[in-house]
Amino acid sequence: GLHALEAKRASRLRSSHYDGLRAFATDYPSATRTLVYAGNRSFTEGGIRVVPLELCLAGLPGTL
Repeated sequence: GLHALEAKRASRLRSSHYDGLRAFATDYPSATRTLVYAGNRSFTEGGIRVVPLELCLAGLPGTL
């Protein structure tokens, strides 16, 4: 499948941080979307999987 991965340096996310992945979903609604950030908890926001950088790097082989 198609995967979109975006990284943000911020430890606190604002609504605007999701704009790129939201726009991507308009063209590719079935794509898996992941936002990697400098925070410390995983959650889902509007269909976007949000993952701390450390967890993303540890699980990267399984994600790809």
